[in-house]
Parts: sequence; C-alpha cells; structure tokens
Amino acid sequence: MAGSGLTFGVIADTRHIETANIEGRSQIAREQLLIASENGTPFSAPGDSGSVILNYQHKVVGLLWGTNSCGRE
Repeated sequence: MAGSGLTFGVIADTRHIETANIEGRSQIAREQLLIASENGTPFSAPGDSGSVILNYQHKVVGLLWGTNSCGRE
C-alpha cells in the first residue's frame, strides 16, 4: 500500500512544469499532472512513488513519481 493510503484530489493542471532534483542535478519535468487535494491534506507522501492515479471511473490517468514542496504532484 502507498505511504499515504487512499487519497482524493482534483487535477489542477495537465501541463504543469516542475524542477526535479534527480541524483543532485536539477531537471525540468514538463507536461506533469498537478493534483490538488480535495480535503486540504497533501495528496501524496514519501513512499507513494509508483502509485497509479485513477479517475472516478477507476481508469489509470497517471503515475505518481514525485512530490513538490506543497505535497502536490
């Protein structure tokens, strides 16, 4: 099970740009999903990487691979 368990959110942006720190090097990550939590708590937590992001029809719409400083993807 993911570190944060089951969470709910709303896709706020489908073309979000974020800077990722990978092995000490900054990399631009384009075309990312930005998800805002529905209940005010972070959408994801450490240990969630690799979790699938599902829509309300239970179809996969994304893969969680990182969190920004606000706890959003």
